[in-house]
Amino acid sequence: MAGWQEIIQPGLNALEALDPDGPRFRSLVDHEIYKMEKLAAGGEARDDKDTPEKRREDLKTELHEELGRLLAQAPKNRNWKAALFLLDHPTARAPDHQRPKCI
Repeated sequence: MAGWQEIIQPGLNALEALDPDGPRFRSLVDHEIYKMEKLAAGGEARDDKDTPEKRREDLKTELHEELGRLLAQAPKNRNWKAALFLLDHPTARAPDHQRPKCI
């Protein structure tokens, strides 16, 4: 988790704090992932070939790996399962035009 730790760790903390029995749980998980993606995409380019889309994809790859490790440690954690589901199934995520404007 070296490259994106400054974005992923606070995002994981926010995901962990969500109530899996609360209203709009999956939407809130999606929103936390979206906030991490926005931070990564808006960051500085690391080299000449770096683009916001590449940074977003790199972050999602690292986030997926970290969530996999966390889920291996706590296989019943519904927060990690929901986040991994959304990363694995992008069509289950909210379209950009339906996202809140304020982040």
